[in-house]
Amino acid sequence: MCSFRIVFSNFLTTKHDALSGHFRFFENMRIILPCIIVTHIATLSSAYNASPSPVVANRVKSVNYFISRECNYKCKFCFHTQKNTHKLGLGKAKLGLQLLQHSGTVKINFAGGEPFLNPELLGELCKYAREDCGMAVSIISNGSLIKPDWMMRYGEYVDILGVSVDSFDPATNAAIGRGGDTDKNQHVNRMLKVRELCSNQGILFKMNTVVCSLNHDEDMNEHVSRLEPYRWKAFQCLILKGENAGGPNDINDARKLQVSKGQFDAFID
Repeated sequence: MCSFRIVFSNFLTTKHDALSGHFRFFENMRIILPCIIVTHIATLSSAYNASPSPVVANRVKSVNYFISRECNYKCKFCFHTQKNTHKLGLGKAKLGLQLLQHSGTVKINFAGGEPFLNPELLGELCKYAREDCGMAVSIISNGSLIKPDWMMRYGEYVDILGVSVDSFDPATNAAIGRGGDTDKNQHVNRMLKVRELCSNQGILFKMNTVVCSLNHDEDMNEHVSRLEPYRWKAFQCLILKGENAGGPNDINDARKLQVSKGQFDAFID
């Protein structure tokens, strides 16, 4: 019996993708878009001293914060592509965390893009969220830029570190766009190093897998059992217009990477 929790989910569902105010909804988690926060920061600040209503406090428990759209990988199914390089400065980002704390947020997850492209900003936000806001802190990363010195400096402020692992086959990772060419692809080796760093720092290690046409028939159970992640989340690759639908304003075209519900169910079975 494996000791990790396995969570299965759709990669995207359009019914949860409508923007509302300064948040984007994905089920019961809220995702903050930095470029939208900027336009609302003054309005939110004016309400900072007001007590949060029970409704708001109950709805903003967990937040997914996109530091930037920047990424060093070229995953072909990505739904949050690098359409800009905007990111908040540390001061405004900290103010955003204060406002979230005031609204009842108890957990923050930093994602991207690739958050470790901005290691100092990421580290200081992890520290601030934990020490000053009392939040549980997690990060989602592709694992390619996580350094031992960063973990030594900021690891104590991180509860969970999730790494995207779509395959244990270098050729498949190369075809997906995670890392370099087939004979040079080091994504799995980088992930293994991150797993070791997490163990050394007492950080819970999580795996995220996007199930697509290139990996849906791969049996990962033996590898995952050896890694013993705290949690393994599997997502079905779907299409989001404006991002990965192959349209004139889309950077990616993931239509050939989609899998049916039956193929997704077979993977998780």
